[in-house]
Amino acid sequence: MNELAGTPAKSRRRAPQKVKPYLRRVLDHIDAPAIVITPTHDILAWKPLGAALMIYPRLAELVGDLSIRDAQFRRWWAGTHVAAKRRGTRRYNHPVVGELTLD
Repeated sequence: MNELAGTPAKSRRRAPQKVKPYLRRVLDHIDAPAIVITPTHDILAWKPLGAALMIYPRLAELVGDLSIRDAQFRRWWAGTHVAAKRRGTRRYNHPVVGELTLD
């Protein structure tokens, strides 16, 4: 109603979230890949190695695109089962940063 009277309505957008100072200090002092995200997966801060490991948003887009365009890929992707390993040491051979060992 205010818009009709010439008074602009208040924006309903929330202010962008920022990394809390204590999280920034933790991030700055750890020697491990790390990313700080919101519950809606907005990335607020990262360590360079964490960013290199975070290929999920681009991967999801690629899988979605391939699934739409290629029935064979869609069947293959749906039939792929990956065993979850929730504890222990994992080794990765990352194409950019090389071999990583993470606990």
